[in-house]
Amino acid sequence: MREAERWYASTLRRHAEALRLRAREVPQTRDRLLWAEYGRFLRAGGVELSLPRAITFTAAWYSLGLPPTFLDAPYLLQLAREDRLDHLLQLLPNLREEWSYEAQFFAPRIARRALGEQLVQEVEAAMSLLGAEGEACEEYTRLLEQKNSGFGLVAAARWRGFLG
Repeated sequence: MREAERWYASTLRRHAEALRLRAREVPQTRDRLLWAEYGRFLRAGGVELSLPRAITFTAAWYSLGLPPTFLDAPYLLQLAREDRLDHLLQLLPNLREEWSYEAQFFAPRIARRALGEQLVQEVEAAMSLLGAEGEACEEYTRLLEQKNSGFGLVAAARWRGFLG
């Protein structure tokens, strides 16, 4: 768990700014303090990251074209290189199905623009290892590309059936 946490935190640290920018566009579902004032913090590599709370965090990742489940891609690739992925799959027998389900919300074109090529390549390689195929359909991807991002975010959330 500690090893997975370090990899996850490292991935978040690399993409925290893109996440924070997108999180500001996620509509609030209730009256409460903004996440920027009352968020959560994660210590990663000696740096304390200010991150949005759960729903905003999740919605922002989906709107970046990357289901948050896929943040574990770099770690899964490391496990595969060390011939330890099968052990993880024994511990988490539904992981392949979870990734296959999430693939329908993966918009590589959007993710590349927002997060860069490296993470997208890592996700695609991890999907291949897990036998998860597919990506978001063009209609969903276009919703994420809406100029009025608030509208696109909400429309994409309706498509998924959840905001975050």
